[in-house]
Amino acid sequence: MVDSKAMSARDTTPEAAAVQVAIWQAMSGAERAQLAFDMSLTVRELALSGLRCEHPDWDEQTLLLELLRRWFPSSSLPAALR
Repeated sequence: MVDSKAMSARDTTPEAAAVQVAIWQAMSGAERAQLAFDMSLTVRELALSGLRCEHPDWDEQTLLLELLRRWFPSSSLPAALR
C-alpha cells in the first residue's frame, strides 16, 4: 500500500495526493513498471538536455559518458569511463 503522506509533494493538496494514490493503487504491476520506466527515460532526457546546454560542442557519446559519470559512483564504472 502507498502512504500518501510519504509520497505527496509539497505543492500538492492532500485531496490531490489521495486521488494520485488511488490511481496508483488501481494500476496493475505492469502499468506501474511502465510508468517507472517512462519516468526514468524522461529524467535521462532532461539530464541530457541540461548537459547539451552546458556543453553545446559535445557530441552525443561524450554527453552520454558524462551522464554515466554523474549518475554512478566511479568505482562502479569501467576504468576507461572514470
